[in-house]
Amino acid sequence: MAKTTAAKTKATATKKAPKKSVKTTKQVQSKAKSDFFDVRITDQSLYWLIFGAAAIIFALWLFSLDAKVRDLYDQIDANTYDSSLTIEESKKKE
Repeated sequence: MAKTTAAKTKATATKKAPKKSVKTTKQVQSKAKSDFFDVRITDQSLYWLIFGAAAIIFALWLFSLDAKVRDLYDQIDANTYDSSLTIEESKKKE
């Protein structure tokens, strides 16, 4: 009876695992290099394009708003300078 149990144990212990495919480093590196230079339009490409366009439009809007504010300050300064000249001229005439 001892021989039969030993035979069963030996039969289960000699099973071989299935072989996995092995990739060399050259195959992995060449695949990575070709993927880097491939151009694919994905959902993320579209999201970044929209985000970039919105950022540029926002920057242009801020620039135009800043220019309008500077023009307003220039007008205020010009009016202040003109009014100060008229006050000085009226004092000289008296």
